[in-house]
Amino acid sequence: MRRLSLVIPVFGATLFSSALLLFWVEPMFAKMLLPLLGGASAIWVTAMLFYQMALLAGYAYAHVTSHFLRPTVQAVLHLALLVVAMVVLPIAVPAGWTPPAGGNPVGWMLGLLTVALGAPFVLLAATAPIVQRWFASTTHPQADNPYFLYAVSNAGSLLGLFAYPFLLEPHLRLVTQSLAWSGGFFVLFVLVGLSAALAWRFGRPVQAVPCASIETAPSDKAETQAIGLKRLLMWVVLAAVPSSLMLSVTSFISTDIAAIPLMWIVPLALYLVTFIIAFSAKPVLSSRFVEWLQPFLVILLCITFVSTLGRTGSNPFFVLLLHLAVFFVCALVCHFELMRLRPPPRFLTAFYLALSF
Repeated sequence: MRRLSLVIPVFGATLFSSALLLFWVEPMFAKMLLPLLGGASAIWVTAMLFYQMALLAGYAYAHVTSHFLRPTVQAVLHLALLVVAMVVLPIAVPAGWTPPAGGNPVGWMLGLLTVALGAPFVLLAATAPIVQRWFASTTHPQADNPYFLYAVSNAGSLLGLFAYPFLLEPHLRLVTQSLAWSGGFFVLFVLVGLSAALAWRFGRPVQAVPCASIETAPSDKAETQAIGLKRLLMWVVLAAVPSSLMLSVTSFISTDIAAIPLMWIVPLALYLVTFIIAFSAKPVLSSRFVEWLQPFLVILLCITFVSTLGRTGSNPFFVLLLHLAVFFVCALVCHFELMRLRPPPRFLTAFYLALSF
């Protein structure tokens, strides 16, 4: 029982570290590209396109291997791939890669990101759903509801989001940052190994995870009735709305209010906080209160918008806070609903694949 108490700290540290490394490497590698491509907004947009595609690929890998492999076999495969990914470390722009002269660099940049960053990034992204699946396969009392670990993962993302621009980037050279990140990747490898060992030590017999479909045995009817096309679409929509609102609010703030440096961090941080709150074992805000508050804030935003049409002199600070508040509450409502509609642990990887999609 004393060793069983190590399960949550080790699994939590693994998820926290993987998310931290993800949010660390994104701006770090983008900065490595600045001498080659400059600071055009299209460069960051292309980088974000790659990051989102790699995240989806990682979640797809987690789902497929969880469907066909038992946790022990999946653990061996994942650890082996993490070792292979270390070949490209430390992260850097490979020698000989120069952007095309006078051409569109988007294709070149996507190829560079795939070669230099693809394997570590995809495996880091896959670690969160894989490790949660391992936790769900243990005999731990909380194994039937592993989704609280997603809050831990988003806390790691939040720390990485703030740590890079305010702590790492101002005080460390890029070479040092890359070496430190490589050290963090090795630490993650050790944590994944410890998580796999605990999952094996305290594992329970599990069947292969079926696809998110209602085509299962009659004895599973009560559990699988909630997993169908309608439920999958609900997951996708409830994940897409906050993500779209985050991009919209970020664009509005930077173009209509003020181009404040690093202001894009605020909406993204609020976005991560809503995940942390909604997926926590004991949320600091109740879903009923947030749902009650949402229409009042939306109506206030509409009134403010209509009353300021064609006028100047409105208080930009109030407008900024109101937009952020509406975004925060709307995102939290959607994420609370996602938590309510979460599937049984056997469908965990399908759930996260739908969210990433």
